[in-house]
Amino acid sequence: MNFIIKIKSFTAAQKARSYLQKRGISCIVERNTTRGRGCGFSLRFTNSRAEKAEVCALLGEIGISCDIP
Repeated sequence: MNFIIKIKSFTAAQKARSYLQKRGISCIVERNTTRGRGCGFSLRFTNSRAEKAEVCALLGEIGISCDIP
């Protein structure tokens, strides 16, 4: 499954990536720009066996919300 989850800071994105990798879920951190809001970061999942809802639940365990605008 391919999907993207927006994260509000680089530190949070790296923390999320590390946490997910320890659980066997791989992703990459990407920088993106948002019109009028500067830059943000996202996690890109490609060919992941995990679903977005599962990943969001895991991230919630470490205090990271999914898809922060």
